[in-house]
Amino acid sequence: MKHIAPLALLFAIALPACHNGHQHGHEAGQHVHDAKIFLTAYGSQTEFFAEADPLFSGGESHFFIQLSRVEDFKPQDSVQLDIRLDMNGEQVQASPADMHAKGTFSCSLKPVSTGKGNLLVRIEHPGQGKGTESLRIPVEVFENEHQAHHTAEAHAPSGSNTVAFPKAQSRLIDFKTEPARSEKVGMVIATVARIQPVPGAQSDIIAKASGIVSFQNRSITEGQAVGKGEELFSIECGGMMENSIHQYYAQTVNEYEKAKQEYERKKELSESKIVSESELLQARTDYENASANYEHLLKNFSEDRQIVSSPLDGYIKQINVQNGQFVQAGQPMLTVSQNRKLLLQADLPVKYYPYLQNIAEANIREMNASKAYSMEELHGKLVSYGQSAQEDNPLIPVIFEIDNVLQAVPGTFVNLYLKIGGETPRLSVPNTALVEEMGNYFVFVQITPELFEKRPVVPGSSDGFRTEITDGLAENERIVSRGAQIVKLSQGTGTLDPHAGHVH
Repeated sequence: MKHIAPLALLFAIALPACHNGHQHGHEAGQHVHDAKIFLTAYGSQTEFFAEADPLFSGGESHFFIQLSRVEDFKPQDSVQLDIRLDMNGEQVQASPADMHAKGTFSCSLKPVSTGKGNLLVRIEHPGQGKGTESLRIPVEVFENEHQAHHTAEAHAPSGSNTVAFPKAQSRLIDFKTEPARSEKVGMVIATVARIQPVPGAQSDIIAKASGIVSFQNRSITEGQAVGKGEELFSIECGGMMENSIHQYYAQTVNEYEKAKQEYERKKELSESKIVSESELLQARTDYENASANYEHLLKNFSEDRQIVSSPLDGYIKQINVQNGQFVQAGQPMLTVSQNRKLLLQADLPVKYYPYLQNIAEANIREMNASKAYSMEELHGKLVSYGQSAQEDNPLIPVIFEIDNVLQAVPGTFVNLYLKIGGETPRLSVPNTALVEEMGNYFVFVQITPELFEKRPVVPGSSDGFRTEITDGLAENERIVSRGAQIVKLSQGTGTLDPHAGHVH
């Protein structure tokens, strides 16, 4: 059996529980007890959260249990639950757990002795290949009901700014909790980087002869995806006499025919030793060059027009001509760029130069976007960084190459976070855990899985994914890491009963 130590201990909380009108006091000579204890523990796959009557010898305690998957905090279903109370080696079996809905169970337990012991929870995942989880949760059994309830009341949670957020709500949203943790990290340099095309992944299309531009597809626009060899438009000669495509076509054909005849003539003469080897070699070279030009001509030209095709797969970055416009030979007409690979260039002040050789990681985040990407996700790598600064530019360039999974456009900017290797432990939380209000920052610290304290914190540096917390939070305190904004919004809806709808 695999034993997993619980990450959270017993919380004994006295709250108005599940029935309206319950009060602590004397009514008709009866002392009403309504305190509850809350038990929370975490396995490798499951969050165990139970609300129960305080435990005392000879008394029956009812448990309402909610099991959630730790990967997404949705109901943990298709499991088998076994609960026992272990007191000094003697075990008391709880009643079979009845499932009321996905992830919700109830059972009862009747202790027979007093003292401190452990609740042994066994969660089996039959047929899922996930094995068995075993949790051990400290509990205390008291001599009588009065002592048990008053002890539970004395340990009621305190907080100046708590928010009830029931499981029924958290399971409807993208919600997660996790412990705040320390990591050995160094300095984070936050800057911006300009997106640039990779050299060789961009091609300018030049007019090879003069003529009138004629778009084959009138919807050609910048940003349009194109494939290699795809015909984009043509240049029509239109009977022009100077620098026309007709002249270029005729000249290329004549040069090819002339070079071919000259090579064949000298090849015959060389057999009779009338032409030297060097003359034959030169004639062959001229013929091969003319032949290449001729084949290119047939592929891209007719007698009165130039066919303009995309030289590579990518998108139209820039269009410099309009339909019907006259262009001169040598004039740039259009730029096609690939966007499978991109370069990121950041220019840093010289003071950061000593740290650049120790760059451990880099993360990027698009402007005005919440999601960040690691270099691993983008298959990125550090290409180079400058070794000196120029007189007219006292900044050091740092260049990364990435896959363009962002569909980013060259020329735009992204946020870049350079993580410099270090050995200083720093407490941090996911950026999604931070809530900002008028320049102040908060996190929601878990008291129970249905009750959270809104805690002010002081943030430090960020790497785009996580933010250092310099004050206000302790290591291993469990915080809301996803869904914090929704918890914040629920705070303004008034006081909620965190146990509304529980079945007992």
